[in-house]
Amino acid sequence: MVGDQAALLNDLQQASAKLLPEADALLARYCALPAAEGADPLGKLWQAAELAQRRGRLTVAMGLLRTIDALSVAEQLTPLRRRALERAERLAYLQADLEAAGQLRERLRQLLAASNHPDDHAQVKSEPLRQWRLELAADQQALRALRALEQQDHDPATAVRQLAALVQRHPQATAVAFVLQQRLRHVLMEEAAPPLPATAGRIPAKLWLLRRYPGSNAELEALEGHWRQQLPDWELAWLDHNAVEEAAQVEVPPLVRAACHGVNDPAVRGDLLRLAMLWLHGGVAPEWNTRPLQPLTPLLDGAELLLCQDDDLGISLELVAAAPQHPWVGAALEQACLQALDGQAYSRWDLTGACLLSGVFARWAAPTLAQGALPAGLQLVPLPSLRRQLALGVALPRPVGLPEEEPVTQLFHHRRRRQARRWLEQGEAAPEERQAC
Repeated sequence: MVGDQAALLNDLQQASAKLLPEADALLARYCALPAAEGADPLGKLWQAAELAQRRGRLTVAMGLLRTIDALSVAEQLTPLRRRALERAERLAYLQADLEAAGQLRERLRQLLAASNHPDDHAQVKSEPLRQWRLELAADQQALRALRALEQQDHDPATAVRQLAALVQRHPQATAVAFVLQQRLRHVLMEEAAPPLPATAGRIPAKLWLLRRYPGSNAELEALEGHWRQQLPDWELAWLDHNAVEEAAQVEVPPLVRAACHGVNDPAVRGDLLRLAMLWLHGGVAPEWNTRPLQPLTPLLDGAELLLCQDDDLGISLELVAAAPQHPWVGAALEQACLQALDGQAYSRWDLTGACLLSGVFARWAAPTLAQGALPAGLQLVPLPSLRRQLALGVALPRPVGLPEEEPVTQLFHHRRRRQARRWLEQGEAAPEERQAC
């Protein structure tokens, strides 16, 4: 039995790695096998959940993770059980299933409260930050309407009209808007129907540039000149990641301002700030050390979201462009801010961690990419193609007389991070400027 399971698992891993169609059938067979004598059934479920997630089968993965909780001993909180609940909660958010995410969070809080370990008790807390989801109310309202619609028995033509009307009634929903559009497109592929209503427009001619050093200097003026030469009719705005809380940037959502307040690394603050501007206004946001070689307009033709794909087929953040209020930008920005406020690890590149801007984009794309098709409006540009349009990693000398920056030894400033959480929990406004510590 152990040999059969090992052989089947090996076939499943290979099929999943190559995104072969037979991986789904292999996964079902693997999960149906009884645990061999001496084997760890919960460990087997965890392996199967990871494989399902890599395949883009997020619903299957979440079901397997919840099964780990159901089969665990009474109220005993083991490391595997905790990891399973936390992973299932993240997958629920990525599928815009806010109700399931709330249930999973509450289940974990119950287990923490019942634990015999005092450190677990300290982690039992309410979730006041949930009210700061970028469009939580709109998402919840649209989600309830969608579920009510799915419970009704409609013919395809009526279902199409109902879904189209639902999308139009909830233009401010973020994650759910994406789910609605995908379900509507699925129906449209099977039945002739009116065109899909758009919840996002095209990418506007607006450029967001990060100011690496404070003040004005010849290098920044030269860089701005390069951009204006290639994009003469575009609106250009400078962002200063060292002044996120100044009055000039009060339009930044409170959740983003709070997260930036607790982060030491200016590169991370810059990522959050430029995504916040894309979320609010749309446009194009390159890295701070990027210079244009050719006009970007051909890349943006027909796109609602433009991402870059690196040499390892991961998602790169060298350049991000999006229409205003795009659901993927909202999901990535929100998850990054919440993780930063919780003081959890942050990485821009690793696609396996909990909080990654690039990882969030990749996971949102996974279900449709696994089916061999890109969502409508998504443009994935390989880095080699991007390098023909942009000079990446341009050296911008430090202005003369500017003091050297202290090296970042810790990603988070934990006192400021705790302050920021209190601002949100108590509904207070963040200070107008970053306090020296």
